[in-house]
Amino acid sequence: MIRKVLLLVEGLTEERFVKTVVGPALEKCELLLVPTIIKTKVVPGAKPHKGGFVTYHQFIKQVQLLLRDSSALCVTTLLDYYGLPGDFPGWEEREETTPVRQSVQQVQAAMKRDVADTRYHPFLFRHEFEALLFVDPV
Repeated sequence: MIRKVLLLVEGLTEERFVKTVVGPALEKCELLLVPTIIKTKVVPGAKPHKGGFVTYHQFIKQVQLLLRDSSALCVTTLLDYYGLPGDFPGWEEREETTPVRQSVQQVQAAMKRDVADTRYHPFLFRHEFEALLFVDPV
């Protein structure tokens, strides 16, 4: 039986990272990782625009579509915290003096509370994901 982890990603860079780095590692655990890029704009009769941010309402509709897949073991996200629209749950409750790590955790917790499905585990990347591509780990 194939167990799937569905991952809603922000753009092409995140999708490629998931497909080339994370996905192969999970195959060893007999998990199939399926990345989906957020659709940011749908024009009738045209191909959907992908990547970037949308309103929370549009985002959560895409999460709910993924949760309809009964073969999904888990549905998660790979989104940049930086630049999230202000309508995401928990965003308004943040305080200026709160450390970023704690703010990220608060928003993630609020996103999880907003979806009544135990398979949903939102993840927000603290910094712009693409910034990692320019970091020298040594």
